[in-house]
Amino acid sequence: MTENKFKLSTEEIASLRIEHRQAKKKRDADRIKAIVLLATGWTAMQVAEVLFMDDDTVRHYRARYETGGLKNLLKNNYKPKKSKLVKHEQETLLKHIDTEIYMTVRSIINYVRKKYHVIYSLSG
Repeated sequence: MTENKFKLSTEEIASLRIEHRQAKKKRDADRIKAIVLLATGWTAMQVAEVLFMDDDTVRHYRARYETGGLKNLLKNNYKPKKSKLVKHEQETLLKHIDTEIYMTVRSIINYVRKKYHVIYSLSG
């Protein structure tokens, strides 16, 4: 499957490069980089590989840029979920994690399930 060509003018690319240099957050710089690379002929798969992200994420960035420009691309829509643990349980868990070595997130999830009878998934 070939990807649709994504084209930007030389001026748009130059403007994005300036925005990239001025970006204060790595997240914003990576999003801008993804758009510039796509506009210069890279595939989403290639961009994803060099930026260490999923190719669907790169395609999502492209769609956001196409629908709302730079402002939409850089908008942070993240909304944290409410914790399933109460405050003192969170504090106790943080102290425990500081003293124990866990090699995977899954092992922490299992600890929380056994200790607090609360189920988390890898994605939260």
